[in-house]
Amino acid sequence: MGAALAMPVVAVGRPAARQWLRERGFRIVAADPAGSRSYRDVDYRGPLALVVGSERRGLAREWLAVADSIAAIPMLGISDSVNAAVAGALLLYEALAQHGHEP
Repeated sequence: MGAALAMPVVAVGRPAARQWLRERGFRIVAADPAGSRSYRDVDYRGPLALVVGSERRGLAREWLAVADSIAAIPMLGISDSVNAAVAGALLLYEALAQHGHEP
């Protein structure tokens, strides 16, 4: 939450966000447990928007419909998903690794 005090934040609806991203050449990667590809196998290079849904309702179907890739996070045990913060962190970490930023 503290980052919101130091970074610009813009609140827009989904249609406006999708339009802005497409007009500027961004690819959209959506995180969804039903995705057909592991998050490790998705290409995160180039202009990219990562979209993660809420923990209660998941990702809005509109995002899944326009996504260039739908990334799933493989799960072990009985749980079917991780929370939104963890999902976002995993995708961001993989994106950094693909851009040559190893830990």
